[in-house]
Amino acid sequence: MASLGGLSLLLIPVSGCSGSPPDLPDRAAPSVKAEEERLAAVLSADPSILGEPGLCTVRLLGQEGGASFVMAACQANDSTHASYGPKRVDGSRVTQPGDGAASRPTLRKMLPEDLAELVLNNHDSPGLRPSAVPPSFTGG
Repeated sequence: MASLGGLSLLLIPVSGCSGSPPDLPDRAAPSVKAEEERLAAVLSADPSILGEPGLCTVRLLGQEGGASFVMAACQANDSTHASYGPKRVDGSRVTQPGDGAASRPTLRKMLPEDLAELVLNNHDSPGLRPSAVPPSFTGG
């Protein structure tokens, strides 16, 4: 403890890493399954994801303030374009991270801090992948 004129301060080191990873929604819960299906339909219909409608599957990471946060695997209907990564869904509005150098800062703005850290540090983790992925992600 440090003391400043009678005032005692306890100094605690703080790291940039939060303790434990956030708890992800239980995919076995019917409400989570239903929400993942709803979000997959929203993303599949949104041409901003792939430049045209396609098929998306999602892993719900969490929800906060009316927004849903997912990892999504999407493939265009004609199979020429595919995308995998985090998305934020507010109603029918979809936000995805920027490209290249803009990716990390935009991801941090679109996701809560704990989920942003989880995605940045575990992007390819099987636990973040949708349970079913479009054929181009499985080699089929």
